Amino acid sequence: MTTHTYIEGTAETAPATTAIRRGNKPVELAAAGQWTLIWQKFVRNKVAVVAGIIILGLYFIGLFAEFLAPALPDASKPLFTYAPPQEIRFVTTDKDGTQKFQLHVTGYSMTVDQASLKRTYVIDDAKVVPIGFFVKGAPYKLWGVIPMTTHFLGPIKSSDTMYLLGTDKLGRDLLSRLIYGTRVSMSIGLIGVCISLCLGVILGSLSGFYGGAVDMVCAADMRYATADAFFCIQEINIGMTADVGTLQRLPKLIPEGVAREWAYTGDRIPAARAKEVGFVNEVFADHDTLVESVLGIAGRIARHSPLAIWGTKEMVNYTRDHSVADSLRYMAGWQSGMFMGGDMMEEFAAKAEGRDPAFEGLPRRR
Repeated sequence: MTTHTYIEGTAETAPATTAIRRGNKPVELAAAGQWTLIWQKFVRNKVAVVAGIIILGLYFIGLFAEFLAPALPDASKPLFTYAPPQEIRFVTTDKDGTQKFQLHVTGYSMTVDQASLKRTYVIDDAKVVPIGFFVKGAPYKLWGVIPMTTHFLGPIKSSDTMYLLGTDKLGRDLLSRLIYGTRVSMSIGLIGVCISLCLGVILGSLSGFYGGAVDMVCAADMRYATADAFFCIQEINIGMTADVGTLQRLPKLIPEGVAREWAYTGDRIPAARAKEVGFVNEVFADHDTLVESVLGIAGRIARHSPLAIWGTKEMVNYTRDHSVADSLRYMAGWQSGMFMGGDMMEEFAAKAEGRDPAFEGLPRRR
């Protein structure tokens, strides 16, 4: 005996579709924006996440070095040259044996070898140096502008000493110097990026001024030109290698040998020759004719389903860089998630009623 369970609800009038939501990889990747794709790639790499947190922490230390450093980097105390690190302790013992919580470090007892004049430091548990957070200390200027005396961690009495990593040969606190050095080290990377950016902008501007047009039109789906137009890979004429996409896209649009000829010679290629090799779709006599004709083509494209146009472009681009078998598999995955029967029904209804179809817009990109 078979038992049937019925669930009340609105009857389906179209093929089932997959909702665009997080977790549906094929659909999500197709609908996601560039920043979403970057973020998803980043968070999936655990090593990158940990490294990112460490880098942000280092930049935070460098940004607030004056506040985080217990002392000034150049403040020296010759009496404490090569002093060993002091250990942070949490409990003190009074003379009567009672213990209480007290954040502190222990002081030093120093002896000098009269023969070698070498100093020897011994931890003296009897010397307690109370320390705390947000204490008053040596005055400084945060970022060289804001006068302050508050330090994140340090001795409660500014006259006491605290060397968590010891001192150098001049009696300077190594921890403070390390924190200030973080600012220098992390700034070098930013300065390098700024220099690279400036050079890239300058070289990119030169490339765009002398060329650029071919780079741009190579990225288009379709290309149209007037009879007086010409194309030129100009970078080779100024001692540069075309670097904004021409050499990557052009060999996929025209025969490779022709692409190499254009790239090696830097010749001006007339519109008629460009059409002959398939670089442009059509050549028009003048600008007005070109605009009128191309707007007509755009109108014919716009009357079709936006989702169908999107899918068609996606498939053509994917097929260009993959085998037929891979492309068929990708197409099957795409259709299973993106096929919307409502667009087909609207197309049929519009033809039957003699009107232009009205389609829903594309899903919002995240």
